[in-house]
Amino acid sequence: MKSGEAMEAGTAERELYTLAQAYQDISAGTEPWVALNEFLHEWFEYAKDQRSQLIAERIPAGDSLEKREPALWRWAVFCAATADWLCEQGGVQRSTWADDPVYTLAAPWYCFDAPGIAKPHVRDQLKRVTPTPFRRRNIIYGDRIFVTKYAFAQTHRTQ
Repeated sequence: MKSGEAMEAGTAERELYTLAQAYQDISAGTEPWVALNEFLHEWFEYAKDQRSQLIAERIPAGDSLEKREPALWRWAVFCAATADWLCEQGGVQRSTWADDPVYTLAAPWYCFDAPGIAKPHVRDQLKRVTPTPFRRRNIIYGDRIFVTKYAFAQTHRTQ
């Protein structure tokens, strides 16, 4: 059940769309950014008061996943970095699973096809501005991946 659907008519409760659920959906073939977008709606809007629960469940990890499905492994590491970064930004205590050093890529992953991404000076610039929770896990993308409508609205609210 997705975050916006009611569980039953007449009840206010609904199922949370956790980071673990987003990863599970990615594993099942959902486009990663679609699943992560659903999760981010939970984090920033629908379940702001339940953030610890949104990241509580460990994302599967291990050598077998890394070797068997390297593309999926990248997204597992990305989810760990996301949990770490969101908690850092939102003042939420991190889940211990996200601190596990197993969630580190062996080689840098430049997530996006940024113009000039093959050029060393572009890669160096991206490394400099990528937030620490991602950079220390070898996920390099720059500083704009989580510029959300929520962050934009917060920055541009009239006083």
